[in-house]
Amino acid sequence: MLISAEFELPAVTTNNIGGLEAVHPDVFQKVWKELNQIGWERTAFGAHRALADAPIDCVSAEQVISTDSGPTIEIAPTPALSIKEIQRQLIDVCSILRPLLEKQNVILLGSGVNPALGTSRDEYYLYRTPRPAYDYAIKQRGWQHGSIINIAATQEVIDVPFEKSIRVLNFMYRIAGVILFLFRNDPDFTGQYGGRLSIRPEAWKRHVPYFGHFKNDRYKVCLPSNQITSWNEYLALLWENNPMFVLGTKNSGLVFIKDHPSFWEFITKAPAGGWETESIETGQRAFLQPEFNHLVQTDWTYMGFARLRWLWKDNVSLSDLISARQNGKIDEFFSENLKKVLIENRSTATQPPGEELSSLAFVVGLLAEFEKSEKLANSRPYSFWLALAHEAEFAPLRSTFDGVYVPALVRAFLEIALEGLASRNLDEKIFLLPLFQRLVDGLSPSERSLQTFKDGGMTAVIEKLELV
Repeated sequence: MLISAEFELPAVTTNNIGGLEAVHPDVFQKVWKELNQIGWERTAFGAHRALADAPIDCVSAEQVISTDSGPTIEIAPTPALSIKEIQRQLIDVCSILRPLLEKQNVILLGSGVNPALGTSRDEYYLYRTPRPAYDYAIKQRGWQHGSIINIAATQEVIDVPFEKSIRVLNFMYRIAGVILFLFRNDPDFTGQYGGRLSIRPEAWKRHVPYFGHFKNDRYKVCLPSNQITSWNEYLALLWENNPMFVLGTKNSGLVFIKDHPSFWEFITKAPAGGWETESIETGQRAFLQPEFNHLVQTDWTYMGFARLRWLWKDNVSLSDLISARQNGKIDEFFSENLKKVLIENRSTATQPPGEELSSLAFVVGLLAEFEKSEKLANSRPYSFWLALAHEAEFAPLRSTFDGVYVPALVRAFLEIALEGLASRNLDEKIFLLPLFQRLVDGLSPSERSLQTFKDGGMTAVIEKLELV
């Protein structure tokens, strides 16, 4: 299986009076320009370059450096077969990026929260990455992007066999609490989140409205209230629970449907003349008929803590897909028409310096021994795992929940991950050592950072988390 990860790294800079602050978007533009001058292809939000020896069947044979909602650099290596190859790429890209950032007096942090930034509206508009899709979400749907401007993640992306894809998705939902306990590195330094040891789940929940026309957008963040056991249930989550988002690409050419149908309504109940659309950039109106390409985009608009990404074969028929789902044959349709399925895990906070590959090793190891991993996760009801995920926002690592000692539960999954990496025979077990050490010490990175903050303030935190 091919593997990769998206590494998000908060960026801070020293201001004119010696204080620390988040990085303004104009600074990133200077970095993109310099990358372009040394052979990278520039985009509005970053730069990318092709990797000549990339695997033939990977979704994207490029390395990407970009920003997303705020002052955070995201590095996406090209998919590879081994964790060591992802590490090699990450080191290589950072060696190129670091001197360019140093010229701008910018440092990157191994932190799941930007400790130099809050979540106020003023801070959001000062430090945000300007993107039309975000403006649409704020103005039309009532989203609060400020709540996620200062959080950062490591998002593991791994090929999964189609026949196991829904099982893997359900598994990743179930272990979200385990991941939060073990990998949380995003504590509430400011007190805006009730002293949480992990602010990531609450930030995403505050991100979307819970009232009004778009209140069902809340079903698109964090964890589903009911487990997903079939493709049809997953598609209902993506296509029916809430009004559809935007059409086009993530960054340009975007329109929204004036009537705000769900995606399933959009493709099955189109008016004879098409749906009326409005450009989110120009306000220009037009009429649009559903096409299969609109379906291709519906995987990225789901913001759950795990999601399936897909790559389709050529010339797939939208009408055939509709018919297959209406006739209860969606699994057969997907099996015949999908080239590739990937799982993207989104519950891991950015990891401390030197431990960047630990979460990728954990997930890869668990999926390499999936039958054992799934059996352990299925030993308790889905409601237990939902409650555990909430507990992980507040409770110390050394705690007991519903009669279960959390470190013992985490260790059980770690032991399976160790077996999985051993079975791959790629000398990857070393990447799990920091995780076993966390259990020995009884401390997650969040707890360590809060102690550092207590002892030496924010400057001490940043010094400890700086990537060198």
